[in-house]
Amino acid sequence: MFRIVLLLFAGIGAGYLLRNWSFVARLERGVSLTVWALLFVFGVTIGSNRELIANFGRFGWQAAVIACLGVAGSFAVVFVVRRYFSGKEGAMRDSLIVFVFFAVGVALGYADAVPTWLLDPDLPMIILSVMVVLVSLGLGAGDNLHYMLRTFNWRMFLLPLCTIVGTLLFSALGVLVLRGFSLTDCLAVGSGFGYYSLSSVLIADLKSATLGVQGAAELATVALLANVVREMIALFGMPLFARWGGPLAPISVSGVTSMDVCLPSIARYSGSDLVPLAILHGIVLEVCVPILVGAFC
Repeated sequence: MFRIVLLLFAGIGAGYLLRNWSFVARLERGVSLTVWALLFVFGVTIGSNRELIANFGRFGWQAAVIACLGVAGSFAVVFVVRRYFSGKEGAMRDSLIVFVFFAVGVALGYADAVPTWLLDPDLPMIILSVMVVLVSLGLGAGDNLHYMLRTFNWRMFLLPLCTIVGTLLFSALGVLVLRGFSLTDCLAVGSGFGYYSLSSVLIADLKSATLGVQGAAELATVALLANVVREMIALFGMPLFARWGGPLAPISVSGVTSMDVCLPSIARYSGSDLVPLAILHGIVLEVCVPILVGAFC
């Protein structure tokens, strides 16, 4: 976990120092490829586990519960404290592509139609490390970080703090609904904030020491589905969240994806003046995901 955090901060610093080098921008394009590869390999791992597949429907229900609790928590806290704050079709396509790679991986793993090296337990962490380096380089070198720094205000940190508090408080309620889930299990899944690729692989790796390989794989599957569901709820429910909770609610509900996937919709329904806040919100949560997941694992 500490290696991932170290890579994240080192990549942001290196990206900022190398922001004028054109090759850094080209490297960022590889993020989608690593995400697809990571979800494909994760799907192969799940598909090759017959017991996991037999209980997949149960995992979907558990994931939906935690996703809805996390969204409700983010919305509720922002709704209460909003007075203290001042005033894409392509995105959905990307989410569907992720589902396709994951589903193909599950199918091939279930059919035993993959080479044995794809089942290497170290492979997901290797791909994850590459992905984190590419993402952090893009964060450090990209215009989003510069834009956010130019419009920075310390009060902007209150929104990601509210998202974290609300999501974790309501995710903790999952222990009352989901049989077999401990408090730390619910909090670890909720700590993904929509970052399905990172949180699921971290949980699979870190939880294996306490839950065993099988138990960790099951919880990681729930985390993957829960964070994808959160992203979908944010994308589909953006107009309603803005109407009922004000302009800050769509940002909070979007979690990590407020800085990328959900950003066009946020600009439309919350206003373009809140784009810097949405970017900072996503960056802060992205940095916090490995820290919080590691803390609860």
